[in-house]
Amino acid sequence: MRSKTRVDAGRWLWGTRLWICVTEEHVVVLAAARRHYIQRFPIVDCQGSHYCHTTGELVIEAGEDLQFSRLAMSPTDGLCVLDALKGGVSARS
Repeated sequence: MRSKTRVDAGRWLWGTRLWICVTEEHVVVLAAARRHYIQRFPIVDCQGSHYCHTTGELVIEAGEDLQFSRLAMSPTDGLCVLDALKGGVSARS
C-alpha cells in the first residue's frame, strides 16, 4: 500500500513515497529511488499498531526503533493495513 508520507531518497525536487507491505510473517516499509530505504520486522511485533484519525496516520508500533513509524494515509487504506496485520497473526494461530 502506498502512503502519502514522502522521504528523501535522492530525488531532486520531490520526496519519494513510503510503501508498506504486509506478508504472512513480516511487515516491510520501503522507499525506492536513487537511495533505498527498507526496514523489515516481524508482524507479531506490530499488534499495538493503530490508525490516528486526528493526524491521518497509521502508527506502527513494532517493539523496535523504526525510522518511520507514522505513515500518512487515508482512513480506508489505514484500516486495510490494520486488517492485514491482524489477519497475519490469526492465520498462523
